Amino acid sequence: MPLAFPHLIPRRAWREILSKTRVHRFSAGEMLFEQEAVAESLWLLRRGTVELFKSFFGEKHRLIYLSRGAVLGEVELFGKAPRFANARAATDVIAYELPARLAREYLVRFPAAALSLLQATTHRSRDIAEALVEQLVQRNLELQMHQARLDPQIRRRVKDLEQTNEHLQQLAWVDALTGCHNRRSLEKVLQMACDGGEPFAVAIFDVDHFKHYNDTNGHPEGDRALQTLARLLQRRLRANDVLARYGGEEFCLILRDVGPEVAPVVLERLRTAITEYNFPFEEKQPLGDFTVSMGLSMFPRDGSTPERLIKSADERLYEAKRQGRNRLVGGSGARL
Repeated sequence: MPLAFPHLIPRRAWREILSKTRVHRFSAGEMLFEQEAVAESLWLLRRGTVELFKSFFGEKHRLIYLSRGAVLGEVELFGKAPRFANARAATDVIAYELPARLAREYLVRFPAAALSLLQATTHRSRDIAEALVEQLVQRNLELQMHQARLDPQIRRRVKDLEQTNEHLQQLAWVDALTGCHNRRSLEKVLQMACDGGEPFAVAIFDVDHFKHYNDTNGHPEGDRALQTLARLLQRRLRANDVLARYGGEEFCLILRDVGPEVAPVVLERLRTAITEYNFPFEEKQPLGDFTVSMGLSMFPRDGSTPERLIKSADERLYEAKRQGRNRLVGGSGARL
């Protein structure tokens, strides 16, 4: 189970931790915990997606989505403060519950894990603050729109406000179809990774002959195939890896803290897992299977900016297509 810091805790101790947790299963829509409730445990998200949101004056304000590998409830772990927000299952969820006392003991025993948790919490707090600001801006626009509708003389202003509000809604962080990051979120994460200076890999891939799949089986089946593909990959990624829908059937994957020797091995495993998975109607595809082509670029070898890394990976994706599809181009010896 790839959580935010398991590699910082010895395997034997990690097994000990998991043996003292309670496993909970939640259906979509069920609450893990509620705002202002007494915080008595730390939650480790094993599967699915959880939505964090706050309630102000009877209105719901979404803060962030957390997925497999995330830790919840760490903010209140060392104090007796009530829960900061509500946590609700956005999909079917499996989570481990670790009593607060035991969680504090293990974090004291493993300071590196505590530091990793603190860093993750800092990043999440920034994202939550941005989400709140964005929603408050949107709410302000809605109030202005309501006032404007009361006066027929400023209908043009209403139209401008509605267009602005629509634009804000389009800036959401999560892809509605697959549940993974959207392009805006990807750009932010990619810029942060470049600013961090640590090595990482960027892979762009898309489904081979996806138009044929859609034309043959219908767009609803195509959407379901993309959802299945996203779930298949997310189950095999670490907590700090980022999968984003780049556009249509095209995805982008950021593999953190890997070099040019490891990244191709990981991507080949993912490509093979996709090929071996039994997608519906895959036998109708031109290759006789549901496959993807991949292009890989490495930071900083292939570029030090998001634009250069994406361009390099995209060029190699098209080279993979030219070579016959269902393959990865880019690796330890790759050249631009």
